[in-house]
Amino acid sequence: RVFYVAGQMNSKLFDADDPWANERELNDKQYAIDHFFVKLLNIKNTMQTKTGRHLAEDLSIKMREYLEQFNHVTI
Repeated sequence: RVFYVAGQMNSKLFDADDPWANERELNDKQYAIDHFFVKLLNIKNTMQTKTGRHLAEDLSIKMREYLEQFNHVTI
């Protein structure tokens, strides 16, 4: 969904000069990858139930694994 929405908004996948925002502020309106760090990886902290937190934590782990793979393969 992140990449679909980014495409609909004519956003870029990542900043070619600084894909992981080491030297710039995150901007999830401009770069799809930034949205993981701005919002998605933090959702677990907003869950109201133990089950919700557990599910969100599992998804957070999977998203981090995906980003690590993306980092090694694409960037």
